[in-house]
Amino acid sequence: MTFTFAPARREQVGLLIALAGASGSGKTFSALRLARGMSPEGKIAFIDTEARRGLHYADRFQFLHADMRPPFRPERFIEGIRAAEAAGAEVVIIDSASHEYDGEGGIMDWADELAEKGVKSPGNWKEPKLAHKKMMNALLQCARRSSSACAPTRRSRSCAARTAGRLCARSAGCRSARSGSCTR
Repeated sequence: MTFTFAPARREQVGLLIALAGASGSGKTFSALRLARGMSPEGKIAFIDTEARRGLHYADRFQFLHADMRPPFRPERFIEGIRAAEAAGAEVVIIDSASHEYDGEGGIMDWADELAEKGVKSPGNWKEPKLAHKKMMNALLQCARRSSSACAPTRRSRSCAARTAGRLCARSAGCRSARSGSCTR
């Protein structure tokens, strides 16, 4: 293989942005504000896995909307990305990308289906992980800028102290539904 080097210069290089936060923290609104900044003319495609909740913002932002229903298999996300490109979108928002991992028909369900068919762990993860990698590659290769809103899972832990006779729970913070599911 031969490599050719040339002086580096700033070009139209796509961005891949993942937003994570607790429910109601403003991920969708923030994704739309970022998208409007990246595409002031409103060439924004919104892939909505949240039962059309993105439409709450239709009076404040100009965007193309696609409702995505289960199953949330990786190839369906790829199909959505390709359709957004074909529609001429400059920015693609996927809300919420975490459904690809733990949503109905996502890769967790897929791995469970394979296990039920007798494919032993970790072999039951081979096909789902490969499909996930293809989806992530589609995002990385997308000629458009991409933004994904990911809903984290709230974790809590019990503490030994009792307050007014009640066991208290302390937040242990948030984590993505799947470590790296939105950023790899």
